[in-house]
Amino acid sequence: MFLSQLEINPRSRDAQRDLADPYQMHRTLCRAFGSKAELEAARLLYRVDVLQNGATVVLVQTKTAPDWSTLPSNYCLEAPPTKEWQPRLSDDQTLSFRLRANPTVCKDGKRRGLYDEHAQLMWLARKAEACGFSLPQEEVEIEGKLVRRPAVQVVPEGETMTEKRENGCAVQFRRVDTIAGQHAKETGKATGETKRALFSAARFDGILQVTDSNKLKETLENGIGPAKAFGFGLLSLRRA
Repeated sequence: MFLSQLEINPRSRDAQRDLADPYQMHRTLCRAFGSKAELEAARLLYRVDVLQNGATVVLVQTKTAPDWSTLPSNYCLEAPPTKEWQPRLSDDQTLSFRLRANPTVCKDGKRRGLYDEHAQLMWLARKAEACGFSLPQEEVEIEGKLVRRPAVQVVPEGETMTEKRENGCAVQFRRVDTIAGQHAKETGKATGETKRALFSAARFDGILQVTDSNKLKETLENGIGPAKAFGFGLLSLRRA
């Protein structure tokens, strides 16, 4: 796999547009992979991070090498570094992780966002079991009862609105933080009416233990949860 880090130029109008618009960000990143078939082979995952020094970086993970010469002029402060890496994982290994995800549940045939912190953590616990890792547990009191849940930090995020055009329709996408909002979808006809989709957004930071190294490698390649085109699903690991 390949990892790239794009340090965003705060004076770039193109970059600031993309930071405010995950649809546009996805379009910009996709240009680094040529044809539709090449883009599918790349399995593009990305996440926007704000560092402690205030710098904004876009971490991009792909199966094939990107061509960042396709970025708009002055989009980054410097040429994005790209490194090739192969995850070396072993069962029972302990690692630090970060994941920005879109926690949802299917109800009445529809995908609905989860906004309560406890519900998000239980969603993560279910995903962990299927993705080849486990999470340390803690006991917390909820509504007068002691419950066990992952000992993971949940970081709330802000709210942005994006818009595109698809088959003659104005389409708006909105990502919502862990506190405000609800999941909904309104679809208009192909007459220029507005389509809206709300996404729950949560960033998880914590420690995991590898239970199935092969499954976890697949998880790293494929990401976790829905809405990957909008900057969700990238799992980052490092030594604990």
